[in-house]
Amino acid sequence: MSSNDFQARQLTMRPVELSEIAARRRLRLVGEDRPITTMNYLDSPAALRGQQLTYAVTGEFLQGFLASGIAACILPARLAKDVPNGFSVLVTDEDPEDVFFGIFAGFAETGAWQEGVQPSRGNGIRIAPTAVIHDRVEIGDDCRIMDHAVILPNTRLGNRVVVKPNAVIGADGFEVRRI
Repeated sequence: MSSNDFQARQLTMRPVELSEIAARRRLRLVGEDRPITTMNYLDSPAALRGQQLTYAVTGEFLQGFLASGIAACILPARLAKDVPNGFSVLVTDEDPEDVFFGIFAGFAETGAWQEGVQPSRGNGIRIAPTAVIHDRVEIGDDCRIMDHAVILPNTRLGNRVVVKPNAVIGADGFEVRRI
């Protein structure tokens, strides 16, 4: 697996229309209804941006979204007036980051993701013999996993990650943030 392959992979789900997400979460859709197949940050790989949902909490992040080619963005009501025509946004009175991760967790709970993390090992990795690596773990290039570390299922380690002794990385399912 090369560095580019690792960075280009994103979890995908069956297409879900923004209007469906808005109705489920009591958000206001502004702009065109679009299908969403992935969720990620603004600096995500470009491969699926045309069907990606992200979030913005500040005007600076909103400008990043507008320049990104990402399909849609969750943002606070105070920023909605700054969105030009032609962009799709989901407007909330709550914290956009909390809404984003709530949507992500909801999709994980309902099994919407089409595939979990696929097991793979990058080049130049060093894994201590006492480390425990569960199924469905991706390890990027040049990683070091030290003694008695545990990497739980559905975990992705990027390139050049060092996992210290006795550390536990990941959580059951797709937890990326405590909701």
